[in-house]
Amino acid sequence: MADLKKFVKNYTENFVERYLEENKEEIKKKLKFTNSLNFKFISDEVELAKLSKAKRQVYEARLKNYRDWYSVEMYTLKKGFRQGFEEGFTKTLMKDESIILKIIQFVEDGKTNEEILELTDATFKNIMEIRSALKDNS
Repeated sequence: MADLKKFVKNYTENFVERYLEENKEEIKKKLKFTNSLNFKFISDEVELAKLSKAKRQVYEARLKNYRDWYSVEMYTLKKGFRQGFEEGFTKTLMKDESIILKIIQFVEDGKTNEEILELTDATFKNIMEIRSALKDNS
C-alpha cells in the first residue's frame, strides 16, 4: 500500500509539473487577467531610470506586492491542481489497487504490454501511464 501511495504521489508530481510547464503562458494570461493589483511592469531600463526616487520606491513596493500575489496564486493553483489530479487519478485508475501493483510488477519484470493486457483487466492506456510514471521516477 505504501508503494502504491508513493507511486501515485510521484506520478502526480511529475504530471502536474509537466502540465504547468506546458501551459505556462496560458496560466500567466489567466493570472494577469485576474490580477486585482493592476500592476504594469516597466520593461524599459531607460524608462525605469527616469523615475524619481519616490516613484521608484512606490514601483518597487508594487512590484514586490505583485510578485507576492503571483507566488500565492501559483502555489494555490499547484496545490489545488495536485490535489484534484491525485484524487481523480486515484479514483479512476486505482479502482483496484491490486491490478496496479500487478502492472507495476509486470513492467519491472520486463513483460510486454500484450502480456500485461492478457494477465490483468487493465487498459493499454493504464499500462502506458504506469510505464511513463515509472520511467519518470527512475
